[in-house]
Amino acid sequence: KSQLEETKASHEKQLTESETTLKSQLEETKASHEKQLIETETTLKNQLEETKNKYDIEMSDLKTMHNQVFNEKCQCYENKIEEISQDYHNKVEGLTNDLLNYKNEYSISNEQHQKEYNV
Repeated sequence: KSQLEETKASHEKQLTESETTLKSQLEETKASHEKQLIETETTLKNQLEETKNKYDIEMSDLKTMHNQVFNEKCQCYENKIEEISQDYHNKVEGLTNDLLNYKNEYSISNEQHQKEYNV
């Protein structure tokens, strides 16, 4: 009977230690994912800002050029402005979608970890 109690106590101790280890690992994983999300979000925001700044400079330059040639009735620069504007909007949309996709992947991954470890 004493050996049975010792075995039971040992198993309970191992179970408690395993549970503690798994909870710790889950917290570490969650913290790592949150850090990755923040880093990725920061990177995407920086890329978006850089793209916007480049766009603003290009747009300013093109508007100056357009004003110079407009007096000569040239419409070709308007097409270039539209092309750059569309490219900018496409890049912004792409970066925004990347950010949303990453957030969704993180959320799904986090839910799976919580389900796996019953947190």
